[in-house]
Amino acid sequence: MSGRRSLTRAWSCRGPDGSAAARYVLTLVSRRPHQGPAAQAQGVRQPQSDMLTQITAVFEDWHLPDGNYPAFKVGDRYRFSFEFAVDRAETVAAATAHSLTQIREAEYDVVGQIVRQYAEPDSLPFAVVAVADFSFYTTDPAITSLPVGTSVHIQGQFALDHYLWVEYRRTYTDSPELLVAAELVGIRRVKIPEQFIVRDSRSLSMPTSIRSADFEQAPEPIQAIDKSSNFGFSLLDLRLLAGTSEILPLAFIEAV
Repeated sequence: MSGRRSLTRAWSCRGPDGSAAARYVLTLVSRRPHQGPAAQAQGVRQPQSDMLTQITAVFEDWHLPDGNYPAFKVGDRYRFSFEFAVDRAETVAAATAHSLTQIREAEYDVVGQIVRQYAEPDSLPFAVVAVADFSFYTTDPAITSLPVGTSVHIQGQFALDHYLWVEYRRTYTDSPELLVAAELVGIRRVKIPEQFIVRDSRSLSMPTSIRSADFEQAPEPIQAIDKSSNFGFSLLDLRLLAGTSEILPLAFIEAV
């Protein structure tokens, strides 16, 4: 289970005769890549609907060996929670209408309100942001430094909750509901470009995900997440099941 986020992995490679050839250490680095010229030129797309019916979120490979989530497949239905990596942030007037607009892939433009701030011992401070009846959290200092009730305009990338809220949700005072029922309608695989991978004779390091401006190829549709790592991450396309009476399991794998 998760405990604390560990992104260092070790493995041995074997030669054709089965003998151990080398042992490597892989370090995955949480990273906020630059917004490239393509992203800046495109700007923010207008929302196609006032209702949030689908969301795309990043799923990072390290969740599988850490035991946080199962190897998802298309058609799975779970309750999910989300975190948001902020690229840009500003405060706005309290009367500003809430909105959540997809820019591209898992990147969104959001206007919402900070409804909770948590600063627990031995944990990253995080803020919960509500956009109408949809809520998520962020650990970005630009948001965690603001008082509850502040309205914010932020841009960044959604990912599945890396466990900070979902694993400890019962311990937080007056914890809001972040869980959302959703069906996985698509999975797409993104390869980390070679330019982001740093190698030496004994180790390599790479970001756990990148922004769409840095994709070298279009994401590849797949039917299920493969447990074997190939230096990439997945995009999960989720259809939100608003108003469903079905009791869905939690996506996050809780310790027994």
